[in-house]
Amino acid sequence: MKTAAQTTFERLGRALGRAWRACARLDRRAQGWLRARGLAPGAARAASLVVKLAVIGVLLYSAFWFALLVAVPIGLFAAIYLAEYAHRNVRSWAKPMLEMLAGIPTIVYGLFALITVGPFLRDWIAQPLGLGSSSSSVMTAGLVMGIMLIPFISSLSDDIINAVPQAMRDGSYGLGATKSETIKQVILPAALPGIVGAFLLAASRAIGETMIVVMGAGAAARLEAAPQLRPVEKLRVQAARLPKARVAVP
Repeated sequence: MKTAAQTTFERLGRALGRAWRACARLDRRAQGWLRARGLAPGAARAASLVVKLAVIGVLLYSAFWFALLVAVPIGLFAAIYLAEYAHRNVRSWAKPMLEMLAGIPTIVYGLFALITVGPFLRDWIAQPLGLGSSSSSVMTAGLVMGIMLIPFISSLSDDIINAVPQAMRDGSYGLGATKSETIKQVILPAALPGIVGAFLLAASRAIGETMIVVMGAGAAARLEAAPQLRPVEKLRVQAARLPKARVAVP
């Protein structure tokens, strides 16, 4: 009999496989469309390769990965602590505070990245190591975005862990398991599908973020040597700056 973790990872694997096949079909159709417009087969393949490299570059150097690296472990551990270890008095004020953090506007996080986190990383990491002199970088946006995602992951994961039936905990304790063993071997496998859903929701929130990327990673036009500590110009940054452009009307 398959466990909940195995079932969840199998579903994720099938979803990724379908997405990969869909991308391959879209690539073939795009090359066919380019050849139908008179483009040589070699040029069509080259254009497709350029698009693939651009997508891979965005994925590799995006603040998205820094945000998940910060938010996923901290948010999950916070949820486990609140659900299984925290006293009722601690939970009564910690849970509302986390939910209040989820309602802070992203412009506030952007200002925090621009004024506090960016100069701190520049003065204590980038300049001492000779990696750059700008306070705007991908790492700045990733760290602040990860802080923004922590309430989403912790609050949802906490609700999901509390939804696990108490009978499963009592049965584990009755077999002689400790609290940590019960959490690792009983509670987390049972709650894994919902926890993965919380991770995906946080990831979708990070992918569409604009203001933190604009103010934390795209507020300067100077490029530096280290990819993770240099300003970036992404499509979201350029779209946010379009209203500032002046258009001459004849």
